[in-house]
Parts: sequence; C-alpha cells; structure tokens
Amino acid sequence: MSLNPRSNALVEALGRHFFLGRSSSYVPGRHAVLHAAALRAALAKTKVRAERGRLLRLLGDPSARAELDAAARKEGSAAAFAWRWEADDAAGRADAADLDRAIALEPKNGWWRLWRALARAGAGSREAALEEASAAAGLMPADALPHAARGIFLSLLKRHEEAVAALDAALALDPSLEWGWRLRGIAKHDAGDAAGCLADCERAMRLDENSGLLFVMLGIHELKTDPRRSVDAATRRIESNPEDWWAYVFRADNRRTPQIGENLGAVQDLRRAAELAPDRGFVWAYLSRCQVTSGDFKEAGRSLQKAVELEPETGWIRAWQGEFQRRGGDAKTAEKTLDRAIALFPDYELAYAWRGSARRLQGKSKAALADLDVAIALKPHTLDLCLFERMQTHRAMGETAAALADIQAASRLNAKYVWEAEPARFGAGLAELDAELKRDPRSALARLWRGDVLMRLRDFKAAEKELTRALALPDCPHEALVLRGRARSELGRGKSALADLSAAIKKAPGSPDGWAWRGRVKLLAGSAAGALADFDAALERAKNSAWLLCWKGEAEIRLKRWAAAEASLTRAIEVHVKFADAHLWRGVARARRGDREGAHADLARALELKPGDGLASFHRASLLAAQGRPGEARADAERALADPGLLSPAERRALRALLRRKDSRDPATEGIAAARALQKEGRHEEAAELLGRLLARRRRDPDLLEARAEAWRCLARYDLSLADLDAAAALKPGDAAAIARRVEIKRHLGDFAGGLADADAAIALAPASASAWVQRSECLRSLGRYDEAVAAATNAVERDRAWTWALVVRAKARRQGGDVEGAIADTLEAERGGVDAYARGWRAEFLRKAGRLEESLADVERASALQPQNAWFIALRGQILCDLGRREQGLAELQRSLRLDPRLSCDYDFLGAEGPAIRADAALDWVWGLRGACVAAAASSTPRRPTSSARRRCRRPASGSWGGAAN
Repeated sequence: MSLNPRSNALVEALGRHFFLGRSSSYVPGRHAVLHAAALRAALAKTKVRAERGRLLRLLGDPSARAELDAAARKEGSAAAFAWRWEADDAAGRADAADLDRAIALEPKNGWWRLWRALARAGAGSREAALEEASAAAGLMPADALPHAARGIFLSLLKRHEEAVAALDAALALDPSLEWGWRLRGIAKHDAGDAAGCLADCERAMRLDENSGLLFVMLGIHELKTDPRRSVDAATRRIESNPEDWWAYVFRADNRRTPQIGENLGAVQDLRRAAELAPDRGFVWAYLSRCQVTSGDFKEAGRSLQKAVELEPETGWIRAWQGEFQRRGGDAKTAEKTLDRAIALFPDYELAYAWRGSARRLQGKSKAALADLDVAIALKPHTLDLCLFERMQTHRAMGETAAALADIQAASRLNAKYVWEAEPARFGAGLAELDAELKRDPRSALARLWRGDVLMRLRDFKAAEKELTRALALPDCPHEALVLRGRARSELGRGKSALADLSAAIKKAPGSPDGWAWRGRVKLLAGSAAGALADFDAALERAKNSAWLLCWKGEAEIRLKRWAAAEASLTRAIEVHVKFADAHLWRGVARARRGDREGAHADLARALELKPGDGLASFHRASLLAAQGRPGEARADAERALADPGLLSPAERRALRALLRRKDSRDPATEGIAAARALQKEGRHEEAAELLGRLLARRRRDPDLLEARAEAWRCLARYDLSLADLDAAAALKPGDAAAIARRVEIKRHLGDFAGGLADADAAIALAPASASAWVQRSECLRSLGRYDEAVAAATNAVERDRAWTWALVVRAKARRQGGDVEGAIADTLEAERGGVDAYARGWRAEFLRKAGRLEESLADVERASALQPQNAWFIALRGQILCDLGRREQGLAELQRSLRLDPRLSCDYDFLGAEGPAIRADAALDWVWGLRGACVAAAASSTPRRPTSSARRRCRRPASGSWGGAAN
C-alpha cells in the first residue's frame, strides 16, 4: 500500500480503535520513513506555517507542535486546527474542539469529517462516527478510505451486510488496501459467508505475508491470541473438516511460534495444505520457509520455485526468493530479486533488511546501511535481525563502536545473536577490536568480544585473561562470566569454571546460557544427574534448542535412562533434522535398548551428515563388534583410532584388539543369520528347529527368543510366538521394543485389548517410538475405535515421516472410519516417500471400495509390477476384475494367487469384513469363499468348509518381519 500523509493518520487511528492484527502497514511513522526525502523537499519549499508544522510532525521533529500552535494563532486556517488535532491525537491528548473549528471553517472538506469520525469512534460513539464517515464518503466519493472507515463502524455496530457493501466500495477504489480485505473477510465471516471470507483472507495474504490472519475463519478476533489455543482450534477444525487446507496453514503458523516451537509439525501441516491446495503459491512459500528452518534447503528451494511460478507478482514471496538466493551465496541475483520485491511491496521491512545484507556482501556498504536504517524504522518487532545485519555493515565500514552497539542491542532482544555461530563473523580478526580498545580501553563489550574471538581460536589462557579484564569493568554483561567459565573448563579448572557459571546464573537467571554451560561442565566432569537438572532449567528458558536437547540426551544416556534419552534426542532431531550429533547419540541410546536396526540407521545418518566423524565411527564399530561382525567394524574402528584426542586409552585398546580379531561370529548371531536365510526361502519350520537347538544351550538369549518368535509367527503358531516374546521381554525389562513386538501376535490371537495394553506400555517407556504408535493404531482399528486409531497413526507419522508404513496404517484406519478420500491421500503421501508397492496395493483396495474400479485396477497392476509373485496383489486384481464383470479373467487370477500361496499371503483384515470389530474368522470366511469360487470354476462343485484347525493354519502370511510392510 502506498501511503500518503492522510492515509497514514487513518491507519494509526484505526490501529487504536479496531483490532486489525499484524500487518506491515500498521506502524506509526512509516510514511516518514519511506518518504522522508520528499517530505524534507516539501518542507524546504513551503512558507505556510501550518504545512510546515504538519511536515515537521511527520518527520518526527519535536518543534512541530509549537509551529502548529503558531499557525493556529496567526493563520487561523482550517488546516492549522485539523493538523494540530492530528498531532495531539497521535500523542494521545487530542482536543475535539480543534476539529470542530476546522469543519466550521471548511464544511466541505471530507478529510476533516473523516478525522472527526475517528475521534468520535475513539470516544465510544459509534453511531456518530458512522454518520461522520458517511458524510466524508459523500464529500470524497473517489477515495477509498472513508468507505473503509464506514465498513469498520458498520462492523462494530454488527451491521455486517452493510459493512461488506461499504468495504466493497473501498476495495473497488483501492485494491491494494491489505487491511481492507482483512476487514471485509471479518465482516463476511460474521455475515455467514465462509467462502467469501476465505477468498478475502487469501487476497490479504497475497498482499502481506500474514498467514496468522486465518484466525478470522475460526471466528477468533481477540487482540492477543494464545498459540496453543489457536492450535487446538485449528485441530478441531481439521478433525471435523480434514479437507480445509487453510486450517493446516493456520495451525502451522502457530505451531512454529517460539511458544510452541514445533517446526517439523508445521512442515507436515504445510505439506498437507499444499496437497489440498496446490495452486496457492503462498502456501508453498510458507512451506519453503519452514523447510529452511528445519535445514532442508533442497526441498525448500523446490517449494519456493513452485511458489514463484504460481505467484510471480506477490511481493513478499519475491522477497523471500531474494533472501533464499542470498543465503545460497548469490548476492548479486538476490539484490535484483529484492529490488523487484520492494517495487511490488514497498512497505515490507524484511525486503529492506535482506537487500541490505545482499548489498553488504557485494561491498556496497553505504547503500546497505540506508536499507537497514529503513528496515529498523519500519518494523520494531524484527529489530533483532535488522540490528544484527546493520552491525555487520558497520563493521565492514570500519565503524567498530557502532557495530558493538548494534550487536549488544540485538543480543538483548534475541539470545541467538549472543554466542551462536553468527557473532563469529564479527570476530574474524582481532585488529579491529584492538583498535576499538585503543580508542576506548574501558569498553567492556569490546573486551568481551575479544575474549570470544580468542575462545574460537582455542587460545583459552589468553581468553581467560581478556574476560577477567572485561569483568573488572562496569556494566559488563553476564555472558563474560559464561565465556570465562567455559575457558576455565577447557583449561581443566572445573571448580572455578562452575563458580563462574553459577555467578552468571545468579546475575541473569532468565538466560539459558549459564544453566546450559554449567550443565555441560558437570557432564564432562562425570556428574550426569547434576547436569540433567541444569539442562532442564535451561530448556525451561529455551525449550527449542536442539543443542540443549542433545546434551540432555547425553546426560540421560550416562544415567542409563535409555527411553528418556531417545525421546530427548528425537525431539532435538525434530527441531533440527540435520543435526548429526543428535543422530549419533540417539543411535547409542537405541543400541543400549536393543534396537539395533534403529541404532544402525541413526549412526549411518550421523556419518552421512558428518563424514569421517570419529565418535560416530567408534560407536558403530562397537555395535558391529557386539553383533559378532568385526570385519564390517574394521573401517569404522580405523577411522576412530585416527582421531588422537577422541578415545580413552581403554577404548583405544579395545578397538585395537578388535582389529586383531578374526571374523569369528558369535554362535547365536550366526544362528539367527542362518535362520533368516532359511525363512527367506520359506523354510520356517527348519528355522524354528535351528533356533530351538541354539536355545537349548542359551536359554536366556533374548535375541534368539525373538528370532524364533518370528519363525513361529510365519508358521501361524501364535501361542508359541507369544510365549517366546514374553520370555524375551522378561529378560529385557523396560525395553519398549520387546513389549511392542507382542502386540501384533495378540492381534492375531484376537486379543485386541491385550495388544492395546502392551502398545500403551511401550509408548509409556518410549513415547517417541513410531512403531509402538503404529501398533496402538492397529489395535484401536481392530476394536472399531477408528478416530483414536487415526490419531495414534498420526503420532507415528509425526515421529518418523520417512516410515511410509505409518501412513498406510493411518490410511486403513481412515478407510474403515468412512474417510475413503483421506485414506487415498495417505497412500499417495506414502508413495512420495519412495516407490511403495504396499501403498499402491492398499490404495487399489480403497479405490475399489469407493467404486473407482478402473483406477483401482491400474494401481494394483503397478503394485504387481513391483512384486510379480505377491499373491495378495494377484488376489486383489482378481477381485477387481470380477467387480468389473471380467469374471473369467478374475477367477484365473484368484486361482493363480492360491497356487502361489494357498493361505493367501495377505493381512487377515485386508480382505476382511467391515464393522465395529474386525475378526479373523469373518475375514477368513471371505478368503475361503474366494477359494471356493476358484475350485467351483475348476471342478463345478462347492468345496466343503474347512475345519477350524485348517482355518487357523491360514491366518497369517509366510512373509514379512516386525514392523515391516506386511504387518
């Protein structure tokens, strides 16, 4: 919106009299910032005292009031009285008599009538305000603002349809009024026009980046909304209307706030919104910003490109594109993109801040400083970012004192600018700090920064000395104590380090820094319990710090609280998906809990993110060695030994011994590997016998028991499988994975309540376990509690987005709960995680249930192409062909499926009956009915129903593994 002096006053007044929410246009003094040069030029030309007073006020000159007083006395013009009222109104002490005089002198001046409308609204007289605004609109029919003011007053009087009409007139005259679209959206919502309300919100969101204005759609109009309450409201809306894309956008906007900090959840919500509304560019732009916060720059770039393609003329999207280019190192292109963004949206403060940064990187310091000065004046609530950027510009210009003042101000506003990576750029060299100290030897801040630079250079002795000198100066920030404590810890002076950090906590108890580093020092000294208490205190003050969560996980590992450690580290990964250390320590926690597969995956991910990391290599070598795989462990062991300061002498001796060992495997490990090989060939009975012989010698080996339980499961001997799993769980008390493995077997036995109890016990031990949540969902689904099943599966999806089976499980629950379209959407999302035959198979079944047989056939054929010998897919294809009337082809497919696997290798409930409880017997009736149809086609007779013992033998497929796709 291009502001003029009069519209700026209107906006300022409306900001007090009516809640409009966040918008870049609602900052007092914005006009003076954007048009200061024009105002000064006008001031130099005019000799009219009233005009001079008005221009001085807009420029923020304190002499403005005296000039307007003189104008009122000597000129006595209507403008002199009106502008004096405007100045006093901005200061909160306006005299209505001034406006009355102005109107008496110029009764046909619409602006004075509009201002009197605002004055009367401010005094609580809405009817009188509406009368004045209507008069102003009559005097200025071609100006949008009086019509907009009428709309506001009509809304306040609950005359919503008339308000919509007034705002229609305003927006027809000036479609750039972002807040006008917002106000009309509110009026339409209150008038019951939800579709019109959403359309107006979308228009406003294209003019300004505020996705939070979607509270209008939920009827939330408070001045200050609680993000948690907003998330709850959006969640309720999604539960009742899962296709409302805007509700996902609104929930994402609140989930990523500092009060909640669920950026990963916000990403998931925005992905879903983009699926439901793929033609809305601003949704892709919001998704891109959340993906950058998560560290997923590749996907962020793709989302942003989609946003720009859809909405090339949306100013704030162009601005974000420029910032993305700047972060990618292309400052020149970024500057051009930001030029275009500012031309499209001249009120957007971040565009100036980002362009200032791009110009700084190109050496255009003066132009950069001008941009950053505008950004700082435009938006106080982004002041920390703008100050930080201006600090770097001042530094590039050699203005060290100004740079220090800016970074100190930025640090007070936002702790991330204190001792994170960014200030290291400021401390790239000591020369400028030395020059500043020569100019001002008593600058505590300069000494503090010099100490920080020395810390980064690992000169801890010099850093301690510099920080001690800083602390001797007045007004030294508490961060100096934190840094000196860290330096002393590095020098091996633990007691004095703890004393410094305790003093920092006493000086600034609200800051997380002292708590965090004191905890770290305690952890390094071996006091894990004390460290954990400090980390918890720090997390109360900075709950979304991935580093703090990771350190907490380390402390919990030292205390052998494996499940709690895994939960803390999973949370760290949710905050920062590419955090190598968090993956490393979660791998350690999982290995200690017996989840070797999860441990291998985490350690591999840690090494992928930080190639050659010695600590991750050491832990993976240890894990492989414990599994009797020294040959595979050697490369990791050699990498760990190459890092001289990484391991203790005992650890180094153990790794060297490992390198000298031959590839001799533990008999149990060898036996399990041999049993798995037999099972791959379908020789499950031989596998069970082999494992039984090993268990005769090692009865208390939980790995052997779990392996045999898997063999019994494939043989449909669920009672024996459950007995082995019970014994394994007894040997590993507190192991959530061991408990969770029993759930599926209990489901096969029809003990859904018992399975649910086990799933809940596993979740209580490991709330971050996606597998346990999946098992809970399956039990709830079998009990007919479909909404709860969907919620449990959603928990699994949020904890492990890469595990496509969790999406398939949620799809099954949604389909049985009647949400076929939601089920189909979940299988589509599962396929986006990678080609998944089972996702296609399930989608084919859902489409068949929805009567979309041709689409269903196409999906099952694609699934069969991936797994040509899967009897499940072949049987389903046969059923679809029968439904299409192609009976001969269908029966031939059903016969082929039975030849491949007489028991039909499928989940017993996949082809099962629908109803409040899915029973295995009811499902098998359907299976045996198919078998009968096949036999009838071949022998023209209906087979005798099999005995109950025969039916028990065909309940479960011979393929699949714990938590795999066949489950």
